[in-house]
Amino acid sequence: MTRSKKKHKHLKIFTIKTILARAHNKNTIVLEHNKQKYRIKVHKSRFSLFKRNRVCSYCGRIGNIFVLDQQRKCNVSNIYKGNDVYEGIHLNLYCHNPEQGDFYILMTQDHIIPRKFGGLGSGANVQTLCCICNRKKGDIITNKDIVHLTSTQKGRKYIKRHYLKKGPDFLKQIQVI
Repeated sequence: MTRSKKKHKHLKIFTIKTILARAHNKNTIVLEHNKQKYRIKVHKSRFSLFKRNRVCSYCGRIGNIFVLDQQRKCNVSNIYKGNDVYEGIHLNLYCHNPEQGDFYILMTQDHIIPRKFGGLGSGANVQTLCCICNRKKGDIITNKDIVHLTSTQKGRKYIKRHYLKKGPDFLKQIQVI
């Protein structure tokens, strides 16, 4: 198995506390790197999920740092996009444990019920997964996902409102393992 090239260039590491304090109820946050200020778009659903839970629901890895990343394909001369918003520059949450090597494992927002089955991208239908577990899970709904989703009143309401009304034909489409 060959390792794929990194998709991002790490520019600067920030603490969880620093980023979540700045991202509170804002559409953008301003971060500085090498005397350059970057106005970063904040994806509210992702940040509210990471504020609530930074632990991978499957393997237990913990997202412990935010990293200002630049996409590899992005040319520095064309990243500026009016109003001080930079394309290709963004924040990612990573699990990083220097004692286990210099590995950064990306933490992602996973849809418990995949979007292809009509799962919504917010609230009770999202969970934190590391990229390794998210890749393994794919678009399958596991028993662990159902337990996670039904463990809260909000999750039970979500299932009742969006799926139980669709009937048995819809439920046959969903593969639960």
